[in-house]
Amino acid sequence: MKYCELCGHPHTSLDTHHLIGGCNRTKCDEDGLTIEVCRLCHSALHRSAVAEKLSKMYGQAIYETNNTRQQFLDRYGKLYFQ
Repeated sequence: MKYCELCGHPHTSLDTHHLIGGCNRTKCDEDGLTIEVCRLCHSALHRSAVAEKLSKMYGQAIYETNNTRQQFLDRYGKLYFQ
């Protein structure tokens, strides 16, 4: 059994949500900027502009734990928070 990283409920299968997304999915996979979520949470993430923005900010924060902000900007082309 797997657990959704957002709601914490157990599920037999989960979706991979790319924290930055768009054309950066491959980079997210390489950098570990993904979370495993249930379908309900995944849909909710994509329906909410606030949740999408927070997802991107979280991805940037994770990346910056081992890299600089400039490296994030160079790699992803945009900052989601200063």
